[in-house]
Amino acid sequence: MRNVFIITLALVFSTGVAFAQGNEAFIQQVSETPPPITSNNNNDALVDQTGESNFARVIQGTLAPFSGAVLNNEARVFQDGTDNFARQHQVGNSNFARVDQDGTENRAYQQQARNNNEARIIQDGTGNEARQNQDMFTGTLDASNNFARIFQDGHDNWARQDQDYASNDARIVQEGDDNWARQSQDGQANGLGFNEARTFQDGSGHWALSVQSGSDHFSRIDQGGLDNTATVRQRD
Repeated sequence: MRNVFIITLALVFSTGVAFAQGNEAFIQQVSETPPPITSNNNNDALVDQTGESNFARVIQGTLAPFSGAVLNNEARVFQDGTDNFARQHQVGNSNFARVDQDGTENRAYQQQARNNNEARIIQDGTGNEARQNQDMFTGTLDASNNFARIFQDGHDNWARQDQDYASNDARIVQEGDDNWARQSQDGQANGLGFNEARTFQDGSGHWALSVQSGSDHFSRIDQGGLDNTATVRQRD
């Protein structure tokens, strides 16, 4: 069994907290629901923080209502600045999550269940918030291969991505002020959904919403300028 985690310049045990320059990091690689820790193998977590009053929390293990083995997951948190917050929770196998935040008072949340998911959040500026949820709703581990990423530059941007079931792909790119975008993809219970969603916003005051359910959907929203609103809803 190999669990690896690094916090700034300190090495700790499988559940630990480290502080440096007022920064705080917490990594937990222990299951609180059956099966026991022996099913948590080869998980890798890294937290690297520069600045002051940053906080990072990484959980690689099952918490109620989830159960099952947690294997071969990788989590990365890089924060530079002041008062940034990052939280990652991985359940299942072979998931990858990364948060890069540079600035002040940015918030990033990543949750991954099931297998082979990849999530990335990159934020630069002040007051950005991003949430990625790849099938943490049902409490089961029976779908895979979701991919999501969020890129935000500026301040007061807000982005949210929800993906459920197999082979979904979502991305949000925002630059400027006061943008807000939300994407939600389901794929239906058969796990055969191949949805894609794209949102690109540049400027300020934008709002975009993409909601997809079923199989083989594709949506794209491009906005430039001020005070735009776009909505795409697809059902199957």
